[in-house]
Amino acid sequence: MFISDQPIADDGEDLLGVAAFAHTIGEAIVRYEAVSGLVFGLFGKWGSGKTSILNLTLRHIERLMSTVPQKLIVIRFDPWMFSGQDQLFLQFFEQLATQLSAQGDGFQEISRQMRRYGRLFAQSYVPSDPGSERQPRSVPHEAEVDISSLKQDLTLRLRSRAQKIVIVIDDVDRLSDDEIRQVLQIVKSAANFPYVVYLLAFDEEIVSAALSRTYNGRGTEYLEKVIQVGFRVPAVSEVKLYRILSSHLERLVDQFPRGRWDEGYWNSVYRSFFQLFTSVRDINRYLNTTQFYVGLLSEETNPIDFFLIMALHVFSPELYAYIRDNRRYFVDRAFDNPLIANERDRARFREVHAQALSHKTRLRKGQLREVLENLFPIVRDIAENVSVDTSRGQRTWGTQKRICSADHFDTYFRLTIPDERIADSALRALVASADDFNRLTTELQYLIRDGGR
Repeated sequence: MFISDQPIADDGEDLLGVAAFAHTIGEAIVRYEAVSGLVFGLFGKWGSGKTSILNLTLRHIERLMSTVPQKLIVIRFDPWMFSGQDQLFLQFFEQLATQLSAQGDGFQEISRQMRRYGRLFAQSYVPSDPGSERQPRSVPHEAEVDISSLKQDLTLRLRSRAQKIVIVIDDVDRLSDDEIRQVLQIVKSAANFPYVVYLLAFDEEIVSAALSRTYNGRGTEYLEKVIQVGFRVPAVSEVKLYRILSSHLERLVDQFPRGRWDEGYWNSVYRSFFQLFTSVRDINRYLNTTQFYVGLLSEETNPIDFFLIMALHVFSPELYAYIRDNRRYFVDRAFDNPLIANERDRARFREVHAQALSHKTRLRKGQLREVLENLFPIVRDIAENVSVDTSRGQRTWGTQKRICSADHFDTYFRLTIPDERIADSALRALVASADDFNRLTTELQYLIRDGGR
């Protein structure tokens, strides 16, 4: 069963313990009683759960409605559904007007004027400099009312109604630079009405960088002038992520033949393995890929090797492809490999292994080495100059369907499309053995066996 990456909508779905944090935001919004508007910001990286927190916040606000004298009007605006400056402005005020109209007779005139104001604003708005309160210029062809007068009229009407309006805007960081600026200009200048509270969710670093490209490196300063109260998504506990992922892995292990799980082997790699996961979204991405492959490969692979190589496939696809395309340097043991006859040969293996370790991953280099040495013992053999002559390990790995076994390596890459070119490392090996007929023959035999790898 595949896992949806949809945000949660109810406290009962909260596996990370963020409901209390969401409740705090909700209570801050409901308890805010000043006439002037306020802008709250929810900051977090992509995949950190901002939308889930927004959902839980709004659900908590619903529950708190009964504790306040007057019902709040809650409006969600999705700016990424629209493109172009005019569309953003028009759709924002159109949705605001529609929601206000639904509140009853007292809001009908406000709604009508809001639509009119939106049309004027979309036609005439001039982007302001950071900190400026400069208003849009008037538009002669839209009756005789200029924008400033219309905004003043809306301000008086909303102050008279004294009913709090909460406007939630998510995914601001997924917009283009111009659209990010436009949304913040709406919040800061165009629609900063009394009793209107905004809750914006975005990655602060992305939005600040987008604004800096427009305002001469002053993006952070501009953002600070817009967001008056900021909340940062709490860091997810590693223990909670570990429990979530472990519970899913336990179910996946059941799909492998009995007796293939090695607890000692798992204990040597699981710490590095879990370092690859920083959010629930990472877990979902990994599990969806892994669950697709496990039904096809569980009979022919080792569960721990399978979990590890799938993690590289999902989070470090370039390294995964590099290993696939350099098969000869990762299978077997150093002492079983006829290509390793002297120090010059070992140097070539070290070069390939060093290149693998230089790939950018979420792991520190020492953690990546630990993972590769456990997956492919030849990496450790070459580094430590192992020369013990035994085939016991290779027979055991074959029985356990290990990825380091020459008989099973290709199975772990069966569902990828290999690069049809001859690997650079294989070409260098051929050139290096050109003056030795026997060695050249061996290299060619390996090249044919490994399909150019």
